[in-house]
Amino acid sequence: MSEDESEKHEVLLFNPLPWDREVSGIVPTHAVSVRGVGEDPTASRHFQDRERNYRDVATLAGDDPGDIYNDQPILPPTTVPGYGYASISSADLETADAWPFDERSTVETDRYRLEFDRERGGISSWYDRELDCEWVDADADWPAAGFVHERVADDGHDHPRSLLFRYPEGHDWQAAITGADDVERGFQPDWNADRTGPERVVRHRVYETPLGYDVRQRLAHPSLESDVALRILVPETGETVVVEASWVLSQTTHPEATYLAFPFDLADPNAYVDVGDVAIETGEDQLPGSAYDYYTAQRWVEVATEDRGVTVGTPVNPMVQFGDFGFAANADDGAVDAATVLGWVSNTYWETNFRASQPGLVRARYHLTPHSGPFDETAAHRRGLEAAHADPLVQTTEEPTVDEPPLEPGASLLALPDPPIMVRRLRPAAEDDGVLHPEGGRDENGVRCTLYNASDAPREAVVGPGAVSFDRAARVALDGEKLEVLPLEDGTVTVVLDGRETAVLHLE
Repeated sequence: MSEDESEKHEVLLFNPLPWDREVSGIVPTHAVSVRGVGEDPTASRHFQDRERNYRDVATLAGDDPGDIYNDQPILPPTTVPGYGYASISSADLETADAWPFDERSTVETDRYRLEFDRERGGISSWYDRELDCEWVDADADWPAAGFVHERVADDGHDHPRSLLFRYPEGHDWQAAITGADDVERGFQPDWNADRTGPERVVRHRVYETPLGYDVRQRLAHPSLESDVALRILVPETGETVVVEASWVLSQTTHPEATYLAFPFDLADPNAYVDVGDVAIETGEDQLPGSAYDYYTAQRWVEVATEDRGVTVGTPVNPMVQFGDFGFAANADDGAVDAATVLGWVSNTYWETNFRASQPGLVRARYHLTPHSGPFDETAAHRRGLEAAHADPLVQTTEEPTVDEPPLEPGASLLALPDPPIMVRRLRPAAEDDGVLHPEGGRDENGVRCTLYNASDAPREAVVGPGAVSFDRAARVALDGEKLEVLPLEDGTVTVVLDGRETAVLHLE
């Protein structure tokens, strides 16, 4: 872009999380080179929403990122206030005419040294200089971020799903699944599985980008309609390694599943799962008779010892297994023998209202954040939220505006509490248009803020003014009925939440 264009355009960054964050990443071109404003009112701006998705899919499908992101603006690490916004001149965005690459097997940053498996794909070693430890279990059957295809081994069976689950005679399906009424569950723990990894690494490239290393591998597997496109992002600064992958499934109706394996080098680990902002330890926090074979996470899972652990953000793929492959194992406890997290990306095992084949593009993304010390639920919630909001949330500032805007060029809208107080929802009280009106003008002006205490002990939740202030506060029921007026001190409201309690505040 020309110097004049760079000076003309601003980019607005928004941070939906309550704490200040460093945000970086790819910025859509049309947030900088704006269409549909000024002298070009007929151009369609909805292309901005589609552009990123198109580029992601094309890149994951194995296209050369040097072509995909040629001249694409890159946002360098930029601090954005908690639940706030900042503007950055497009002149401060970085661009790369082409990303240089080579085929090295090892990349190093100030904190990490990663070695990549160029025969099976994935990560063979991940050494952490800061914690002086290795994160990948060298004795595991699979590398970290290793692709695994699983299928029922018997190709000639007339009803292969019955090898995974069958209904006991004379009992209904509910009893067979739950084990109710002293009926033995119908799962078949000893089913014969055929598990295979890639045949070979078709391509291995290491790109140096302004944000760190972007490692791309293409892996050939005979059961897929495409190569596995594996992408591992190693940041120059920061602690989170991101793994992305995609592949295309065929139209086979034979039962199959796909995974990304993460065997971590931890002895005697415990496993934890985020279940709707509540952390459970597998086995310990589950009712008798619960499923222990696999878990569904809200934003993260973790394996940890008293000394260290890894939080795995799951913003796209919620299903995981721990320790080893466990579908239909019918385990009777949640003990974890090995610190392996299996990202369970797809399967066609169910005999319910799913079609027998699941053809088409499959995508996966996991955010791996190591830490020292034991499991910390508050820290895990933060890492899960960071993973869910990893991409820069941007918009042009070239939209028509008013001469004297009510908001400053950059600020927090409101001062919101950090975890373990979770801000589950923040919305305008008048839901007809979903727009916050900081200057009033509505019959019911203000916002509803739903808070949840994600800890077992009472906590103070403090909400204060930012670019938007409020002069009245009340605690309300979920339907908006006013329960009690809350006092303000210096424009700030404080409410005490018991352990695991939810509260809704109405702020005017």
